[in-house]
Amino acid sequence: MINQRSIYLISTFSLVLVFKTFGQVENQQDKLKALFLYKFTEYVTWPEESEAARIGVLRAPEVLSQLEDFRESRPHLQVVDVKSPADAEGLHVLLLSKASVDQHKDYIKALNGSTTMVVCEDKGDTRWGVDIAFFENNARMSYIVYESSLQRRNLVPSGKLLGLGAR
Repeated sequence: MINQRSIYLISTFSLVLVFKTFGQVENQQDKLKALFLYKFTEYVTWPEESEAARIGVLRAPEVLSQLEDFRESRPHLQVVDVKSPADAEGLHVLLLSKASVDQHKDYIKALNGSTTMVVCEDKGDTRWGVDIAFFENNARMSYIVYESSLQRRNLVPSGKLLGLGAR
């Protein structure tokens, strides 16, 4: 039987293999965040099926760039450089960057009742209500899942999403 640690090690090894396709990039954390954002679209079931995964990024140009590079080999991936709450409509995932912390409340309010998964770059900035938050744990990128928040959006997280993230 595969235990939690084995799943984590297998997933980490898989992520390392995927990174080799990205080439050399200065900021590994931005690369990890971009990959996690993409994988989140595979590990959540939305109420309405869609052939394209739409990921928006607010004020995180390095993560946006990584997603755009990743999109070259994933034609079903759409990447949006979000400039206003209106740009966030219809997204599957929205990353709220540390640089946009002063705008988080406005975006969360605008997306209230939507099925857009809201992700932030810092678990310390969850006071307005996000679904997933990145954090660093022993020099490793990880994320925390707020399962009740996902459920309020009618999003169904897979066991993989929940198993790999903290709760």
